[in-house]
Amino acid sequence: MSTDDCAPDTPPPVLQVLVKSGCHLCEEAIATAEQIAEEFHVDCGVIDASLRPDLAERFVEEIPVLFVDGLQRDFWRIDTVRLRALLSARRPSSDRPSIEAE
Repeated sequence: MSTDDCAPDTPPPVLQVLVKSGCHLCEEAIATAEQIAEEFHVDCGVIDASLRPDLAERFVEEIPVLFVDGLQRDFWRIDTVRLRALLSARRPSSDRPSIEAE
């Protein structure tokens, strides 16, 4: 699926990775998320935990954290099979906390 494959009123998925400085898992998570984002022709943003103390405190034991459309989808290591399935299906779920909540 690419952004061209989305229905006109459906925005492309938003991928974001919450990271902290000096974290080797964060570097791996960014590389993985960016690779898959490129496959699906979507953007992948990085959220610096030092600039978002609210998220750093909330996810302190789980960084790096992958968010898709604002929902936590993975942490520590990104499951590429699951991420590809999420991007293919585009089925939002409320089973994970949203970074927009609170």
